Amino acid sequence: MAIEPEDFLPLRMMPGDAVAFSRLTLHGSGANSTEELRLGYAVLFHCDDVRVACDGVDIGLLKANFRFGMKPVDIAGEVIIGE
Repeated sequence: MAIEPEDFLPLRMMPGDAVAFSRLTLHGSGANSTEELRLGYAVLFHCDDVRVACDGVDIGLLKANFRFGMKPVDIAGEVIIGE
């Protein structure tokens, strides 16, 4: 089944608004046409027994293989802006 742009429901937001949805929700936004930064924040929840696989190779438990060297409840200290 093809999904057409007219099938989407627009969500009008004002500066400072936030929205939360499942990672399975098809979503997107237009380009940031302002000089202000657009902040994105993602929170993921997993059970303790979730395993990681890469190219079909079982790497082990997710809780033992953190991405970016961050562990649960770590906070990214500073915003890094691309050049």
